[in-house]
Amino acid sequence: MNYPQTPDPIERRKTLIPLDYLMLQAIALIVIAIVIMPNPASAATRTIRIGIPGQPYIVGFHVAKARGYYAQENLDVELVQMAVGVGVNAMVAGNVEFAAMGSALFSAILGGAPLKIVMSSFRRPLFLVYAKPEIRDIGQLKGKKLGVPAIGTAGHSMLVEVLRKQGQDPGQISMLGLGLTATLFQALTSGVVDAAILSPPFAFMAEDAGYRELISFLDEDIIFPGGGIGAHESFVRSNSTLMEQFTRASLKGHLYARANKAGTIPIIARQMGMKETYAAKYFDLMRRATTADGTIDASEQRKALEPALRLRGDKEAPALERIFDFSKLRTIGAELRASNWQP
Repeated sequence: MNYPQTPDPIERRKTLIPLDYLMLQAIALIVIAIVIMPNPASAATRTIRIGIPGQPYIVGFHVAKARGYYAQENLDVELVQMAVGVGVNAMVAGNVEFAAMGSALFSAILGGAPLKIVMSSFRRPLFLVYAKPEIRDIGQLKGKKLGVPAIGTAGHSMLVEVLRKQGQDPGQISMLGLGLTATLFQALTSGVVDAAILSPPFAFMAEDAGYRELISFLDEDIIFPGGGIGAHESFVRSNSTLMEQFTRASLKGHLYARANKAGTIPIIARQMGMKETYAAKYFDLMRRATTADGTIDASEQRKALEPALRLRGDKEAPALERIFDFSKLRTIGAELRASNWQP
């Protein structure tokens, strides 16, 4: 009787091995390709550098980083601290893409620098004048030494304006340009000066140490675009998509910082090096001083320009379009509102 012949298992294995081997090879190649292939999101990430003069006016950028708004736009934002003049020059030279130098940008633009202010986080200054406890009002500053960041800068010029409005003669006060707020605080507490212009957190530290607040610039009729973001005109023109990404993420950070106290205070404390009690006090000041949507209107733009025009001796103000360009910011703000985005 003849039975069907069963294939030899050994022979069958010989025919399958080449197929199995080829399949394994293919799988291995796919795995290797996945491992070594660049991540598309990572490859698209671009590093953006923002020149900043200090901490008080950049809370929105810290929030945008901490909340992941820049990462969502494939941006890796670096905040690079530098002196005001250095920051403006770095932006003109293309060494940083943006500079949060606020009103210092006015002088550069009026002097011919091809820059534009594309966002203004603040509309009021966070400067306060603290004095020794025995000095009870600004009238008693006559004949005293008062520390300012630098002669001719925004803090100094605003102080001169406030003193004159209150009937005081700035010429009867010895004003010393001492640089950073930390240096001003040290000069005050060591007795080198009798009073000083301070900003948070050093203003809070002075209060805790018993020094007296004489002037809060936040309460004065002064428009000060602190944290104003400047960019080179050629950069704005040739990087439309990047400008949109950066502006959208920055505006989200700004709006969140204004709207969410509980979420913003820990970011302020961590990123700006303040204890939480100071961070809470800073938030309350910041909330009063910031713009609602990152812009200032035409009347405020003209008012903000006045000190720089006086300093230059210019009798006429240039067209506002030469200084400010909030068009991209306003478009993105409208889009966020239309999409019901909530901070």
